[in-house]
Amino acid sequence: MDELTRVRLETNFQNADKLLNQKFYEDSYKILQSIIREEPTFGKAYNHIAWYHRWKTKDYVAAEENYKKSIEFSPEYGSAYGNYAALLNLLRRWDDLPALIEKGLKVPGVDHGNLYNELGMMFEYQGKFKEAIEHYKKYALETLDSETLDKIMQSIDRCKKKIELFK
Repeated sequence: MDELTRVRLETNFQNADKLLNQKFYEDSYKILQSIIREEPTFGKAYNHIAWYHRWKTKDYVAAEENYKKSIEFSPEYGSAYGNYAALLNLLRRWDDLPALIEKGLKVPGVDHGNLYNELGMMFEYQGKFKEAIEHYKKYALETLDSETLDKIMQSIDRCKKKIELFK
């Protein structure tokens, strides 16, 4: 793709992103679809399309297909790893989650804390509370935000209570 086309598509993507943030979901979706029609390897657009399917249409199959395409075509786009990990947690697809997170942790710029949180949640859902706590602690190391740290401490405390409950 030539530079002018790349810049135009990137601008369209940024506009679609802004529309998503402003809750103009269908308008954003239309722009994202037009980007994909013009350039089927524009991976970042697939991430946003997947988000739309996950949250707005609840079509988890379409969401997963689009997260996979996002990672395939734009493996350096960090948001797709965290979003796909959250979907896998939602679907209780824990056989697939660790490999995705391991891959994501190798990508520069990926939010490691978010990925550790997803692993923590996976272990907590599975009743592996000590492993969950260890991953929540890794998440804590990755944040500089006090509110996030408070939420992490709540997750750790919740796991400790569950340990006591299920002794």
